[in-house]
Amino acid sequence: PPVIIAPAITAAPGYHELTHTKLQTSGNCAILAHSHERVGRLSAPILIRMHDCRLQAENSPVFIISNAQAEIRLTDCHAGHKGSLLLHAQESVWGQPGFNSASVRISTANCTLTGDIYVGPNCKVELTLGPSSVWTGTFTGPGSASLHRHVSATWNSPRHTFSEKM
Repeated sequence: PPVIIAPAITAAPGYHELTHTKLQTSGNCAILAHSHERVGRLSAPILIRMHDCRLQAENSPVFIISNAQAEIRLTDCHAGHKGSLLLHAQESVWGQPGFNSASVRISTANCTLTGDIYVGPNCKVELTLGPSSVWTGTFTGPGSASLHRHVSATWNSPRHTFSEKM
């Protein structure tokens, strides 16, 4: 696949797709998703679909989601590396606290994810490990997090290895 060595790719509201790509950054996140647009009382939604991608960010999370309703769908992807953050969900620095938080849904199929997921104040992350997926990491931070696992998916936390039906 092509190799992109660059600062973050910024995903604004709408649909974004990336296939057959290796994205490697140093000092910047690989994917930054944030919204300054509203749909009613919520920030405008962002959908990111990635297939057959390799994502690595040194000294920064792979994904940073701020002030967004984001859905990330990964298929046949490898993201993160040991000792790094996979995802950082955070509030935006503008506007009313709690209103500009991140709500993130990640779903995987045949993926290997490495790194912790930080869920900031007033933020929410829902991770669904689909068929043949593995996540090595844990949830951290004061926000709300949930994990769902397919029967063939594995979660390697710092203390335990879990492999059980959703």
